[in-house]
Amino acid sequence: MRSLPQLEQEILQLSVELRISLIQTLATSLAKSFPPAVNTHSSPQTDFKTVLLAMPNVGDDIDFARVIDYGRELKLSA
Repeated sequence: MRSLPQLEQEILQLSVELRISLIQTLATSLAKSFPPAVNTHSSPQTDFKTVLLAMPNVGDDIDFARVIDYGRELKLSA
């Protein structure tokens, strides 16, 4: 007969194996659900600067300005 610590170890090991199996099954089903990623750039070696320069110049700068937020007013009581 196995002791309680041995049974606990076996249950934990089984639990880990079941989790791994579940994750593998989910990953496989998700991989089948989504089409493979496609590189839409003309060159796979496009650098970041080129990508930024290719972005359209839309919107006003004020739309992207940082909003100053000091948070809520805090009242301290003595």
